[in-house]
Amino acid sequence: MIGLKCGMVKLLEHQMIWDKSAKDVIILLKSIWDKTAIDIQHIGSTSIPSISAKPIIDIVVGVASLEEAKLYLERLEQCGIVFRGQDVPKQLLFAMGDFEKNTRTHHIHVVEWNSVA
Repeated sequence: MIGLKCGMVKLLEHQMIWDKSAKDVIILLKSIWDKTAIDIQHIGSTSIPSISAKPIIDIVVGVASLEEAKLYLERLEQCGIVFRGQDVPKQLLFAMGDFEKNTRTHHIHVVEWNSVA
């Protein structure tokens, strides 16, 4: 199972589908951001096989420039990756999921490479 309704908390034992889903989304992000993305990694509790986790995949993308990353907003949206804002300084937040059902499957955190959070 991947995804939770907004506001819901549920912990599950690690599932291999989390790793596969993260890899698939990383491939998609690399194809969109190409050279803009310096590194992309599956992070958070779903990336650790030995612990239970909320079934929402977290991915971090390191980019040279947040402004340059924003140039791809339309392409990301076409792929179902929705810009949620910049509520944390020096970070852009994106989400994937079934938005009609208020369910999120992935959170994508975009940060400037080698910047201090």
